[in-house]
Amino acid sequence: MTGRLDVRIGLPLLPAERAAVWLERIEVAERSRPRDFEHNGWVVEAIQGAWSAIHFASLSMSGPARLRAALEEAVRGGRDTDTVAAIAGGLLSAAYGYTAVPFEWRRNLHGWPGMRAHDLMTLGMELARGEGRRDHDWPRAESHDYSMWSRTDVLVQHPHDDGVWLGGVGSLGRVSELGINAVVSLCRLGTNDVPSVAAADHATFWVIDSAAASDNSQPDFVLKEAAATIEGFRAEGKTVLLHCVRAESRTPTVAALYGARVAGVSPLEALEDLRQVLPGARPNSRFIDILKMSARPTSLSERPYGRQILLQPNTEELKCRYT
Repeated sequence: MTGRLDVRIGLPLLPAERAAVWLERIEVAERSRPRDFEHNGWVVEAIQGAWSAIHFASLSMSGPARLRAALEEAVRGGRDTDTVAAIAGGLLSAAYGYTAVPFEWRRNLHGWPGMRAHDLMTLGMELARGEGRRDHDWPRAESHDYSMWSRTDVLVQHPHDDGVWLGGVGSLGRVSELGINAVVSLCRLGTNDVPSVAAADHATFWVIDSAAASDNSQPDFVLKEAAATIEGFRAEGKTVLLHCVRAESRTPTVAALYGARVAGVSPLEALEDLRQVLPGARPNSRFIDILKMSARPTSLSERPYGRQILLQPNTEELKCRYT
């Protein structure tokens, strides 16, 4: 509930003798790496392996970067990796949420029987809310009603890439007509609102058009992840629609981040180019700040997927891993 991961928080609830046993196990995990737990099919070592991965990642990273690095560390520990990574993923996602999971991981996520990422996210939300199944409401409803909004049918091509369309939610009706085969959505949609695009080619991101710091979780990561997803779709040769409700704040922000990547200009310069085709583009002040921050060079520690240099104990080999 606080966004902080601390497995010691429950120790006072245990009898003193058991609390001491579990404190020692936690401390062993923090002195070790997941690969050190050779019997991680046993629940205790599985938990130790998961916490070891999270603790190791926390030494150099936070937020979404920590989630990614910790899960990679958990899987690389070997043996009963699905159990260890599931425990680590549950803890990390409870702290950082759905928005911290990279789209490239969500894209092909599936579960039994035939569920995709959206279905699994829906179940998670319903469990967290404790309100049961709600077929009439997002995210389970077949369609999301935007009839009270005006100017939702705006649709223009990106000034830096004519293979990218920018629009409001009303533009989804023209996906087939324009040969669009990938969609990046920045607003709520119903399960049948994008019928002609394959599930793996529909990227959804949770972002609210608000300048309040408390309204969005990791907005800089989410917006940049959306821009990177467009770039990934384009590398696959896909024609992309980027949309929110009216293409006024969220869409131009992500479009500016993408434009900066492909045109070699600053995000603010890309935004000015976008305003030539989207005169109504006016990102909120929080999003403008993100564009400004993205205009300056960042250190490796600030990048969402930084370079990690690992020195292996008792060897002289320097291993560089890029994520």
